Amino acid sequence: MILVLNLARHTTAVNTAVPSTDNSRLTQQAQQNGSLAASTPSGVYVAAGDSIYRLDVRTGKIIWKYNLPGSTQPNFQATLSLSSVIPTGNTIYAAANTSSVSAKPSVLALDAANGKVRWSYQFTNADLVTLFVSDSVVYAGTNPSTQKVTENSNGSVYALNAADGMLRTKYHIAGAVSQLTAAKNRLYIAASDGLDAINLTDGKPLWHKGIKSDSPQRSLIITTPHVVDGLLYTAIVNDNEAGPTDSYVAAFDITNGKTVWQSPRAQGQVFDLVVANNVVYFGTTIAGVGPFQGTLYAYEARKGNQLWKYAAGGAIQWAPYATDGVVYASAYVHMDAPEVVAAVNTADGHEKWKIHVGAGLMTTPYVHNGVVYVASGFGSNTFVYALKAADGSQLWKTALGGDPASMAVV
Repeated sequence: MILVLNLARHTTAVNTAVPSTDNSRLTQQAQQNGSLAASTPSGVYVAAGDSIYRLDVRTGKIIWKYNLPGSTQPNFQATLSLSSVIPTGNTIYAAANTSSVSAKPSVLALDAANGKVRWSYQFTNADLVTLFVSDSVVYAGTNPSTQKVTENSNGSVYALNAADGMLRTKYHIAGAVSQLTAAKNRLYIAASDGLDAINLTDGKPLWHKGIKSDSPQRSLIITTPHVVDGLLYTAIVNDNEAGPTDSYVAAFDITNGKTVWQSPRAQGQVFDLVVANNVVYFGTTIAGVGPFQGTLYAYEARKGNQLWKYAAGGAIQWAPYATDGVVYASAYVHMDAPEVVAAVNTADGHEKWKIHVGAGLMTTPYVHNGVVYVASGFGSNTFVYALKAADGSQLWKTALGGDPASMAVV
């Protein structure tokens, strides 16, 4: 049942909740480009359930833990849960989402050194669906409250001062917000009806790329936009709850939204991707009665030629992580079976190593100083694992409370 709820969170046509890999593109590419501020305290930052943790990267010891207000009370019923965790400078930004009309979603800014709240911004009549931080601005994508959302809903993006949470401005689109990215004074939004680009200087639309599902029975999902070297990469999912789902990855020109290339359709759902060293890496999820299945793909970033594919032995519901000639992927097998973490050579797609971790929801694996960090589990049976990047052997694991939703390593 937990898995079903998690998948539903990803597959809703208007995507009214933040996916568990919400900010993998920020931390993956920011770390590889060296753009995380040097002032960010070292740590493994994890959002799990109603808490955010900072762990020591070497030992796994919990340095601090932040709990949502009221969550430590004996009769507390969790109506808020934390999803995104984005370290930028000396601040950790996070999204708190709600499943109850009595609680309000909010953006939180925590002191990275001690976990204390610097500021928070609450949304009164909107659902918070995605978060992105760029150039001292926190961009929060929202849709009308859950009871009012339709595929034709008008979404909004709030631009907040990263330093104090004050509202700078608000951008509107004709469609429900799914995911967003900001780059070089432009805001790119994946929405329920396609892709939008907005000029951040004057707030005016630059272009709209209309995208539709291929039949009324299939819901359209557009995943996180990734902007690299003049192209925007995303996955287009035709989701069918009553039958097969398929997906394809496409690259668009950021100046006008025109399609540069798109991959053949792959069976299953793509949740996210990553672009590294001129290669696009993404995985698929194929649900079934037995163990879940999925495939890891590598495509040439400029022309869209498939380089290789790898049978992951499980469903890849998170962005891969590529560095130093190896791409790492988390693969969900079954709620009662050990999950997979795999390391694959980027040159040819051959497996370097594969290990199993505890059953449960997972996060994108992150690599830092020769160590792979990944979280996996359900509720009180959630752990963060530190594995040697060379062979996958375990260095340490630390218990958390709550389903893992997002992780970043500095």
